[in-house]
Amino acid sequence: LWMSNIPLGILSVALPVLILHSLHLSTSIVGGLYTIAGITTVISGTVIGRFTSEGRERGMIALGLAISGIACLLIFLQSPLTLILGMALYGLASGPINIGLFALRQRRTDPRWFGRVFAVSMSLNYAGTPIGSALAGPLAAQSVLLALGVATGIAMLGTGVPFLTIPRGE
Repeated sequence: LWMSNIPLGILSVALPVLILHSLHLSTSIVGGLYTIAGITTVISGTVIGRFTSEGRERGMIALGLAISGIACLLIFLQSPLTLILGMALYGLASGPINIGLFALRQRRTDPRWFGRVFAVSMSLNYAGTPIGSALAGPLAAQSVLLALGVATGIAMLGTGVPFLTIPRGE
């Protein structure tokens, strides 16, 4: 999950730069795009959470990362429609990633360790966001498109990580 948060950290810096400085739109557009992502995140989590994930977690996480990569690519294209679709897809990507990862973690963890394991893992998972933001500053200073391209690449690269790191049948 930490890897999926690197593009989020990059978007946290690059999207406002794109909207405000490159496209010369208002701050309300930035807020509106994040609202779209938030709404689709809730929808995705609610819908995906209704189905069993057992044995399908690797694919779910990879699918979510692929969707987030496509979302970053759409944002990279910079048209109003692709910005809206990109942020909507970015929100939708959260459902399969989070449901797959947390379901797997819950099944693999002794219930007596839930508090400790979830506290530590949530902190580590979130670490990708500030890493992405730290990367985005220097990248966006060179080119906001470079920053968005890196976000896209990391999300797409992350698609294979679940298959490399999560044992089959888990």
